[in-house]
Amino acid sequence: MKNNPSVTGIEPGDSTIRSRILLSAAGVLSVFGLLGWRLIHLQVEKHDLYTAISERRYERVDQLEAHRGRIFDTRGKLLAGDEPVQKIVFDLGFLSQKEALATVISEAEKTKERDLLAILNHSQLRQRYLDHVVPILAKYTGREAGAIRVDIEARTAGGKLSGEEIIAREVSMHDGMQLREELENALLGKYRPLSGRIGAIIFRDSFIRRYPEEVNLAHLSGMTGIMPGSKAGADPRGVSGLERFNEAKLKGVSGKRLIQVDGKGQELAAYRGEVIPPKHGANLRTTIDTGLMELVEREINSVPAGPGELSVAKMNPNRVIVALFEPKTMALRAVVTRDFTRQADAGPLMTNDLVEYVYEPGSTIKIATIAAALSAGKVGAATSIFLGNRGVYSDEEVKPIRDDHAFPSLSVEGIMVHSSNIGAFKLARQVGLSKFREYLELMGFTRPTEIHLPVEQKGWFPKKWNMQNLSRCAYGYTFSVTPAQMCSMLGCMLNEGMWSPLSTEEAWTDEQNRTIEDIVPPAPRRAITAKAAGQVLQMLIQVVEKGTAKLARSDLYEIGGKTGTSNKINSKTKTYDRDRQVVSFLGYIAASDGPRLAGLVIIDEPKLPDHMNYGGKLAAPLFRRIAEKAMNYYEVPAFFAVNEATGKAMKKPR
Repeated sequence: MKNNPSVTGIEPGDSTIRSRILLSAAGVLSVFGLLGWRLIHLQVEKHDLYTAISERRYERVDQLEAHRGRIFDTRGKLLAGDEPVQKIVFDLGFLSQKEALATVISEAEKTKERDLLAILNHSQLRQRYLDHVVPILAKYTGREAGAIRVDIEARTAGGKLSGEEIIAREVSMHDGMQLREELENALLGKYRPLSGRIGAIIFRDSFIRRYPEEVNLAHLSGMTGIMPGSKAGADPRGVSGLERFNEAKLKGVSGKRLIQVDGKGQELAAYRGEVIPPKHGANLRTTIDTGLMELVEREINSVPAGPGELSVAKMNPNRVIVALFEPKTMALRAVVTRDFTRQADAGPLMTNDLVEYVYEPGSTIKIATIAAALSAGKVGAATSIFLGNRGVYSDEEVKPIRDDHAFPSLSVEGIMVHSSNIGAFKLARQVGLSKFREYLELMGFTRPTEIHLPVEQKGWFPKKWNMQNLSRCAYGYTFSVTPAQMCSMLGCMLNEGMWSPLSTEEAWTDEQNRTIEDIVPPAPRRAITAKAAGQVLQMLIQVVEKGTAKLARSDLYEIGGKTGTSNKINSKTKTYDRDRQVVSFLGYIAASDGPRLAGLVIIDEPKLPDHMNYGGKLAAPLFRRIAEKAMNYYEVPAFFAVNEATGKAMKKPR
């Protein structure tokens, strides 16, 4: 049987071809399968991610700045507030948009966009755009054009075309308007009010801190600025005083506005996004009375009319510090520092001497020494203390202690009135080493008072606590204090033995200075007995009436207080200089209803003969003059009436 010639037989190599065809088909199907899987992965599983990336290309977030809370004095006068300005910002991302750059340049140079794109690469377009914009920015921001360009090019080095570069933080609203108009006149774009920009230039509403009061309060209210070590473009913040202490509540929280843009980065007004308004900072009302501070400043500058009294100018001191507070509330009403060693062009004094000036208090500390002895029950006000006949005391534990005047013995009140160093030591020794230190700590020494200020010194106290150091501490040497600590100690006497720090803040307020939230001071704590505090106050009146502070006596009001004089340590010899002193007066002034104002006057290193450099001769009369005028300022009726027959003051009944 013959084979059919139309049927071709299968050759040995045909199976190999078939296998190859099947493998090729499988490969093609695999490729299409992978492509299909990838398409599903991108369109389904990664849909949200890539949608967000795409949307971000056509979205821009503009920051809405919050204004900083205002700071007021106790009567509602503005101490610190924000003034509207324009912050000029360069959007570096605009430089990444080649077509947008070409559009702007073609308008400015009156050429065709396609020609620019044909002859200039992306880098050249960026440089050409900066050639147009930077000189105009320099004209209205007060910066050199070269410096602006260097900053922008430094930020875009390596092709990083994103983020913002702050050109100027504090351009006035007028100059901002002029800048905007000149950019438009130069055909560099149209101002878009929703986003506040022209091309790459953003006009962002901002604020600059102003301190309008004529009285210098920089040492208390503080200042704002850029903190050292901050990142580039960081916003100002509180760097001192109450501005720094209350940074969290004063600064506010910025808002934002979401804006839709087209492929060239141009704003699409019809597609405005979410707007989160800024939360402005809270307003703070302080305890400070700027009217009282002005009064203190005037008195420091005045020439006194009283016999034997010297002006501050005649004293020629290094500095004068005056602090006044309200006893019942411990509210700080005034703190004035005049540093006569500073140059006239040195700018505002930023350190706050109330809490940063450290000194040895001298005999004003005897208030605490005697209060401790009375409170411990070791003595009474009339207890007689033997002092010896020579005005000098020493023993095996204590180096010689000297008094200016020799008294065989004095009552405890007499020790205060005549400011006996020997008597102060004998009282402190009766209290005992550990107990006396404990009383000092209870009355606010050896530690910060925790007043509401960002920086506070705690003073210095001897590490080696023995009878020798106790003997000097008892009358104000061998340890140091701050004016705030001394005021709080006096406040303890004025508040029946209850100790509190000075307060600097009253409340958080609204824009009309109406209270939103009271700032409650810490609860007072018992330091000494109420009886001891009352006895000390009566002694302080006698110090003024017949003791070392006679020049503090007033014909109008009752004044009590204690004088202090301490020699300063020579930093080279580590010994006390007899011709360099700190003199002071710590006291209060009372009306018929009790103490109304209290405070401290410190005169650092007056340049006078030795016999004049005493707290009773310099600080006491200055306190009286300030205190009397302050009572008149507060319209407090006189405590004493004048007997018309004798012409002498007589005490009003309480």
